[in-house]
Amino acid sequence: MPDVSQQLAIEWGKKPLLLIAGPGSGKTTVLVNRIKYLMEESCLAADRILVITFTREAARQMQDRFLLLCPKDGNGVHFATFHSAFFHMLTENLGYRQDDLMTDKMRHEFLKEILREEGLRLEDAEGIEKELSAAKNRMTKPKENYVSIYHKYEKLKRDRRKLDFDDLLSEPLRIFQEDAEKAAFWRNRFDAILVDEAQDMNLLQYSMLQALYHPGQSLFLVGDDDQSIYGFRGAEPGLLLRFPKEFQDAQVRYLSTNYRSAAGIVASSSQL
Repeated sequence: MPDVSQQLAIEWGKKPLLLIAGPGSGKTTVLVNRIKYLMEESCLAADRILVITFTREAARQMQDRFLLLCPKDGNGVHFATFHSAFFHMLTENLGYRQDDLMTDKMRHEFLKEILREEGLRLEDAEGIEKELSAAKNRMTKPKENYVSIYHKYEKLKRDRRKLDFDDLLSEPLRIFQEDAEKAAFWRNRFDAILVDEAQDMNLLQYSMLQALYHPGQSLFLVGDDDQSIYGFRGAEPGLLLRFPKEFQDAQVRYLSTNYRSAAGIVASSSQL
């Protein structure tokens, strides 16, 4: 059974909430019971609920946990990663297909093609690839000496109608910025959005969440800024600090009890 702080989070109203949940504090218990609460007590339809996490395996495990709790009514809930959720938007609005997604090898070959044209060293392709990806996820321009390569790489993708991993977020954000009708459709597509491991969001993912949100929607984030693991993809745990300032009436709550570790272990780890 959920404890008092968990139950308060489960039964939270519609105002945006950031739940800071430390290790072993029962965040998954809260999330799956929160979905159940939204369906049974707030009468939300399953297909109006979007649950986002960071890997396909995590999304699958979350779905499995939820289906154990709601075996009859849970199949309509959307469990997805950021990238798979917004790729669906691209298939609906721009007609992209699975075949249009670039593999890592293809992305590497595209860059090598450009480097050959530029007379640059092919050995630099991997480092350039990382810089271009990081710049897109930071929503900044790449380093000055990579700007020309960046524009040629983007043009090559457009000419061959291909999407790389980062485009799965940057292209939907462009749709929101340029097409008010499509933006309104997707903004009203979901009544509730729940995000697990929110500390691993980068600026591009956070901006897409802002674009998708509308007042009256139930926005529920769970994260722990001590556990960020996606720094190599530009994860910015500091974005959690912006959440209560940038989402109207947003609040922050805490799950502080560690049910996974004995008291002595928790005390020792707190001293590190």
